Amino acid sequence: MVFRCRIAIESGMAEGRVLVDDYLATCEKQQRTPQRPLGKVMLRIDPVIQSN
Repeated sequence: MVFRCRIAIESGMAEGRVLVDDYLATCEKQQRTPQRPLGKVMLRIDPVIQSN
């Protein structure tokens, strides 16, 4: 279970990086200044998963 969760998290992070890279490239093409994030994302994670 923990192994599958770790893969899902790593996969999601990789997809997030692709989205950010695409956003930055689009801003550069359109000669726009990228917007900064507005806040933090808070996630609740099961303590069993978090400890691994």
